[in-house]
Amino acid sequence: MIELSLVCQRMAEEEESVVDRRLRPTYLILAVMLSGLLMATAWAATATQVDDFQDGTTQGWQQGNPGTDSPTNVAGGGPAGADDHYLQDASDGIATGGKLVMFNQDQWTGNYTAAGIEVIALEMANQGSTNLVMRLAMDGAGGQFATGSEVNLAPGSGWQAAYFDVRASNWVASGGSSIDDTLAAASTLRLLHNPNPDWRGTNIVATIGVDNITAGPLDFGQLDQPYGLAWHTLSNQYLGSSSDADVGPDSENNDGVVRDFSTRWAPGNTVGVTVTVANGGSNVVAWLDWNGDGQFANSAPELTLNETVLAGSNYLTFTVPTSAGYDEGDPLKARFRVEDGPSANPRPVGLGRGGEVEDYAWLFVARDHFLYLPAIVR
Repeated sequence: MIELSLVCQRMAEEEESVVDRRLRPTYLILAVMLSGLLMATAWAATATQVDDFQDGTTQGWQQGNPGTDSPTNVAGGGPAGADDHYLQDASDGIATGGKLVMFNQDQWTGNYTAAGIEVIALEMANQGSTNLVMRLAMDGAGGQFATGSEVNLAPGSGWQAAYFDVRASNWVASGGSSIDDTLAAASTLRLLHNPNPDWRGTNIVATIGVDNITAGPLDFGQLDQPYGLAWHTLSNQYLGSSSDADVGPDSENNDGVVRDFSTRWAPGNTVGVTVTVANGGSNVVAWLDWNGDGQFANSAPELTLNETVLAGSNYLTFTVPTSAGYDEGDPLKARFRVEDGPSANPRPVGLGRGGEVEDYAWLFVARDHFLYLPAIVR
């Protein structure tokens, strides 16, 4: 946009031999107005936008004092594996590069209220040796604010899926006067480390990886910790009767999966579920925590299903692992996901594009010999 202003300025200067010099300020004013108009239309926060950094750039994320600690695009090692790009940022704890703060004044500006953005989800990894307390901050027409909620990242904890509620009630003033005005005309979005809600970061020696920054409305799974957060951008593909917009883990509309009780769910038995989807051609992927260790492994036996389905009801079968073990009264946790089109690299956590995630907790009792009861624990 700066180049556009310079071009317009040169045009004004070239016309001076013909046009009275008194008109020169008019050219410059028009140049600034045109530049601002184009910037406003080119950059604006929109629902379901995703910064996944697969284009090899920082996608507009930067630091106020560019240098060796500025955000960089790392070509592999993101949450989806070896070929997954992500953004890495660092701070040295000293002077201008001492704070772990990065900001965006491009696609994350604009009117969040009109766009319907109530939540921002992302994946982060603490790649340093100091605990991080991450939060968002925003500047705009109503001044500066920071999220009251925070995400704690322990050193060596790997990639963590997280979210920030960005509705007006979750912001704390940091010199600002009106969060409603700021949300309606945001000029800067920040991601920073600070144990307290503040527009500014605090000095720290740290390195962080960031990926899949996603603007709501989103559909979230019911389960969060320790299983990990999962979300989808909304589309016309979903499980069951519909999907809904959430601002965090939610069990509403979990009606896409029905268990078949004609066979006992005992180790070694083949059992079935009926999965209903809105559109065909997608893969339904499911993980079940057969050993009750509080996580979904992205491999057998917990990666239980990965099958292409038709629109409507689909009867899918799988075998209960012989190694499955759980105690009476413990719920079996399950996660089902569907996306637009087949998923080449399904993951139990993090971003899913265009679809829905549904989580279940299915109970059984000893007298039923692993026959699951129809009640679902919410």
